[in-house]
Amino acid sequence: MNKKKCGCGRSILREDWENKCPGIVLDSPKIRRNNTVIGKVTCNGVPLKDVRVALNSSLNKDIFSSNHVITNEVGIFSTKILGLPDNKKNIKISATIKSNGSTITVSQFIT
Repeated sequence: MNKKKCGCGRSILREDWENKCPGIVLDSPKIRRNNTVIGKVTCNGVPLKDVRVALNSSLNKDIFSSNHVITNEVGIFSTKILGLPDNKKNIKISATIKSNGSTITVSQFIT
């Protein structure tokens, strides 16, 4: 089998190599419903464990129970949102990781 290093500490089968990694996904529908930010960090579909994720929002205050979280064994991270105003619309939630000297950020709006 021909493997390639993805730069994220793992070797990926060359035929599975799709793009640069790692990548972050936020599950925004659950944010407003459960007051929880949930996301996943992967490298070409392979979950990454123990990745530090920094969270922030467009509000001018800390709204998370923890602004820095660590991914679990299946690449999932989560934190509770504290004091999200009911009347506030279009709040931008961002998750950031650092990999190979680069910063990777993904953002989504909750409405």
